[in-house]
Amino acid sequence: MLGICGVATLYGLMAIEKTSWQRKLTLSLLCVLILHLGSEELTKVKEVYRIGGAGPWPLQVREIAKVIANERSKKGEKESPCILTGPTMGTFLNYYLGANTVCEMYWESVDGIRDTALALCTSNEEITKKECKKHQVDYIIVSDTREHVSLAAGLYGKKAMTGDKDVYIADIWMKRKEVANWVEEIPIKPEYGVRIFKIKKEKLESLKS
Repeated sequence: MLGICGVATLYGLMAIEKTSWQRKLTLSLLCVLILHLGSEELTKVKEVYRIGGAGPWPLQVREIAKVIANERSKKGEKESPCILTGPTMGTFLNYYLGANTVCEMYWESVDGIRDTALALCTSNEEITKKECKKHQVDYIIVSDTREHVSLAAGLYGKKAMTGDKDVYIADIWMKRKEVANWVEEIPIKPEYGVRIFKIKKEKLESLKS
């Protein structure tokens, strides 16, 4: 179907300088193809884009921001939360929620990117806890986009890109029903492809900085 759309688009470009009936025919064909594509294939393309690591959709991030804002409002927490998540998600949440994020897509965030990689790309929860205490993290967000894998490559090389999906905390927490006893899960609809965990900071007090 995508190949047919490509041919139709090429034909349309060629027809621009030609007669009016050719342009009308081309536009009609393109409209039919787009309508047909939109019924199923476009949905698949959108899902691949969201899940395949291209980054979060604005609607997804807005929902995450709303869930966290509502949770904090109910508990009377007015300060901006600190969130540990991938750089793309972190940047969007900084914009939509005004959150402090450990990791963002800016050069000033280099140390935060490294610490996020250490925290999410490990199977040792003690490392994750240490980084959470260091940055006074309020929430950890893991995503099915597996954005953390690109961070792991920076620590462990390209072989980390193809590693077992059960190796890293971010993957384990995405799939496991029950996770660590030092976090509590904040409910969000599964179709958003993320899980949100709030840190029980009293559980981290005994850790050495």
